[in-house]
Amino acid sequence: MRMKIKSGIQNLIEWFPIIWKDRQWDQSFLFNIMIKKLSLMEEYFKESNDLMDEDKNDIVEKINDCKIALEKLDSEEYERLGFSEYYEKYPMPESSNFLAYINRERTDEDNVLYKKCWELSNKLEKQYFNNFVKNFKYYRKWWD
Repeated sequence: MRMKIKSGIQNLIEWFPIIWKDRQWDQSFLFNIMIKKLSLMEEYFKESNDLMDEDKNDIVEKINDCKIALEKLDSEEYERLGFSEYYEKYPMPESSNFLAYINRERTDEDNVLYKKCWELSNKLEKQYFNNFVKNFKYYRKWWD
């Protein structure tokens, strides 16, 4: 009973900053919760003596790959990478509002590059998501 209380209190302390900052309006908050949980699980499995090293390494690697994919989705790295060519050619003025910049009138050349970058950004986002799913689908093997 004392161990359950101690563990519960440790969980409250560990999770308090994440839950305190949690909001319902953005996927980033969900990603933060999932990344935290995966980090704790990764640490648990690394330290576990209940698994053979080969199984442990495989589990830790899959959890870490899930975490990396979620971190890339959370940081919206796919947009930064996908649109890097576009922003190099058409930099946003420092005084500009992002929505006004994106919704401004564009030349045909501008539109072609924007579409190309949008497609690359979407492709990268799907890659990151698929990488998460590819590794997370083994979750049932993480416990017995």
